[in-house]
Amino acid sequence: MVGASIQRATCNGGSARRFVLNNAHDLVNQAADKCGDVKDKATGDGARLQLWSCGGTSNQKWRKG
Repeated sequence: MVGASIQRATCNGGSARRFVLNNAHDLVNQAADKCGDVKDKATGDGARLQLWSCGGTSNQKWRKG
């Protein structure tokens, strides 16, 4: 669902809780076919995360580390 909040939860192995960091640096939830997205392109502490259609925008780019 587009705009659904991403929340911390205990891992249970379900596909809804699995994300893959692809070669384009998108964090993709394959069950929803949506990307992890920083809501409203916020940059400060406490920014909210949501699922959103993958668009390659800067607020959808992630890195390990």
